[in-house]
Amino acid sequence: AWLAWMSALFGRKLAARGIAGTWAVTLEPPLAGIDQLAQRLAGHIARICEATEAKQVVLVGHSMGGLVARACLRDPRSRDRIAKIVTLATPHHGSELARRAVGENGRQLRRGSAWLAALNAEGPAPVPLVSVFSWHDNFVAPQDSAILPGAENVPLAGIGHLSLVFSE
Repeated sequence: AWLAWMSALFGRKLAARGIAGTWAVTLEPPLAGIDQLAQRLAGHIARICEATEAKQVVLVGHSMGGLVARACLRDPRSRDRIAKIVTLATPHHGSELARRAVGENGRQLRRGSAWLAALNAEGPAPVPLVSVFSWHDNFVAPQDSAILPGAENVPLAGIGHLSLVFSE
C-alpha cells in the first residue's frame, strides 16, 4: 500500500507541474527478482502504449525501480517503447545496506552481485539515461554507487533516499 501511495503521489506532483499523461506503476511482488519485475513493467508499458496510442514512454524509477527500468531494456519489444529513463536514488552498483535485505531483489542489490555485474557489463543504455542522486542518500551506500557511466549524472546534496522522490 505504501508503494502504491508513493507512486500515485509522485504522479500527482508531476501533473501539478504540467506533466500530463503520467502512470504510476508499483513493483510487485515486493521480494521478486528484478528480472521478474522488469517483465511486469514491460507488460505495463505495452498496456500504456496501447491505451494512449503512444509509441514510447519515459520511465522514472526510484531506487530499485531504476534498475528494473534498465533491465526492461533487455527485451527488444520494451526497448523500442522506451524513449528515456530517469533514475532517482538508484544503486546502479549496489548498496552495502542490501546485505541486510531479504528476497531475491535484495540479493541482487548487494554490491558485487553477479546480477548487477551482468547488467553493468552491458555498457551504456541504448536510450538517454539520467541518474539523479544525492551525496546524502541514507540507503545507497556508498553514494557514488548511483553514478552510472554513460548516463547524465545529476548530483544533489542535503536530500535523503526517500526525500528525493518528494523534493522539488
